[in-house]
Amino acid sequence: MAGVLPGPPGARPISGHYTGVGARAVPPDVAALMQRIAERLAGRNWVLRSGAAAGSDSAFAAGAGERCEIYLPWPRFNPTGGTIAVPIVVAEQARWDAAVALVSRPDIYPESVRRKPSTLRLHARNAFQVLGADLATPSRFLICWTPDGACTRADYRLGVTGGTGIAVNLADACGVPVFNLARPEHRLRVESWLRAAPAPTTGARAASADPSPS
Repeated sequence: MAGVLPGPPGARPISGHYTGVGARAVPPDVAALMQRIAERLAGRNWVLRSGAAAGSDSAFAAGAGERCEIYLPWPRFNPTGGTIAVPIVVAEQARWDAAVALVSRPDIYPESVRRKPSTLRLHARNAFQVLGADLATPSRFLICWTPDGACTRADYRLGVTGGTGIAVNLADACGVPVFNLARPEHRLRVESWLRAAPAPTTGARAASADPSPS
């Protein structure tokens, strides 16, 4: 699996969108790592895409501050009870229909045929988290934590991977690199990147690098 994370300041400026999601029951040390990742990326002009759930989503959002796009399935959705920075509700019904169609694919959300419309809408926001509000601008990479370390559609395990698996499956289908912090080699790669890319000073920029797990 190859992927790109922004590296230390260098010659070629780079920024963009990334997806930060994961399980609600995330280990505390991983949640702290997620916040550090988001803080570092925000300082390098990267914008988080996430979904306002407790646990992993909240950890990423805490680090990203205002540099985030938080996609909600409906107005006033806020399971954590906290303040949501830059909430986005994609209002066009046609856009939601397209998102539901994407996540209803058997290789993306195998259980979709047994879910009621409100549940499908809840999960459909994963499509916006990976592809943006226009469903046509994929994130540069996805960082997550799931109990099973899933990174591809082949890794998905019913009842184990959880709802994050929908975002992982869609990212895999769209060629978006996935870093799952439950995998030791992925966590090591990300932690090495954090050590190599200290918090930028004013005006610093990030250059492209390839810290993908070997």
